[in-house]
Amino acid sequence: MSLGRGRQLNDGDPVLLPENVDGQATGAPTFSFYMMRPPFALILAAILGAVAFWGVLELTEPPGPDLDPDALAYLGAGVSLAHGDGLRVPSAGWASADTTSPLVHFPPGFSVGIAAGVAAGLTPINAARIVEAVAACVTIAAIVLAAAAAGGLAAALTAA
Repeated sequence: MSLGRGRQLNDGDPVLLPENVDGQATGAPTFSFYMMRPPFALILAAILGAVAFWGVLELTEPPGPDLDPDALAYLGAGVSLAHGDGLRVPSAGWASADTTSPLVHFPPGFSVGIAAGVAAGLTPINAARIVEAVAACVTIAAIVLAAAAAGGLAAALTAA
C-alpha cells in the first residue's frame, strides 16, 4: 500500500485503520511508522528558529537599540515585579506624590518575561533580549510548521 511521496507500507509497520459504522476497517491508513519519524519541516523549523534566536541576540547586543519610553515602562515594570512590588512603571505624572505608577498602558506579558529573567539573575536588558529571542524562535518555527501543514514541503521552504 502506498503512503504517498514514494513511500510504501511494509509488513510489520504499525497501521491503524479507521472503522466504518459497522466496525469494519475502511482500508485507509491514518497512522504509520513513516508518520512517526521527525518530518523535514520540523527539523527545518528547529534550525530556522535557532537562527532567529541567535540573530536577535546578535542584533540587540549592547550597545544596541536605545531605550524609549515604551521600553522604560516594560523594563521598569519587569524589575519592579521581580523585586516583589508588582507591575509598576518607574515614572508617574507630575502631580503624583508617588514616583511610580501601575503598568496600565501596555500588556503585561513582556514585563512578566523580563521579571522571570531578572529573578534568575540576568540584567533587565539581557532578560529582555532573551524574551525577544525566544519570541523570534517560536514565531519562525510556527510559520514554517504552519506553511508545511498547509502546503507541504514546498510551502515550508518558501516560508523559510
